[in-house]
Amino acid sequence: MRVGVNTSFLLPGKVGGSETYVRELLDAIGGRDDVELVVFTNRENDGSLRDLLKARDGVEFCSLGFSIRSKIMRILGEQVCLPGKVRRAGVDLLWSPGYTAPRSCAAPQVVTIHDMQYETCPEVASPVSRWMRSILVPMAARRSRRVLTVSEFARNEIVRYTGVPAEKIDVTPEAAD
Repeated sequence: MRVGVNTSFLLPGKVGGSETYVRELLDAIGGRDDVELVVFTNRENDGSLRDLLKARDGVEFCSLGFSIRSKIMRILGEQVCLPGKVRRAGVDLLWSPGYTAPRSCAAPQVVTIHDMQYETCPEVASPVSRWMRSILVPMAARRSRRVLTVSEFARNEIVRYTGVPAEKIDVTPEAAD
């Protein structure tokens, strides 16, 4: 299976636990014989992800060519640039491990939503960030074939705030490697 991984959200050293989650899973999946990875990167994470997976066979990289230091560029890149790159890469599935995903995509999609903190603790994000997430996260949950999350609590919060049925959400607890 050829799996695309949308790392457009990942700014090394800045996204905390979700960075650890992605890096550990990429390292583990990158060692499998039955999965080819196509890692879609941004300007800031391309080098570090290439270093992480340099010894792995069956891993390709596709730079999206934009910087995510601008939230607008990150959103436009994910929504406009990424779908065309996914189509050209010929992936069987696109996994977006950072809460959001393209609105439309040629491949079936899976999204990881770690929590609904922007809803439950609104003080942790700016009003603009909360507004963008209130559009992009539910859209990703609805458009994706499956939603992955880390706990039953998070699953219940995702159902509550996105309206996505619980049956569409798979709990995959995080654990030490």
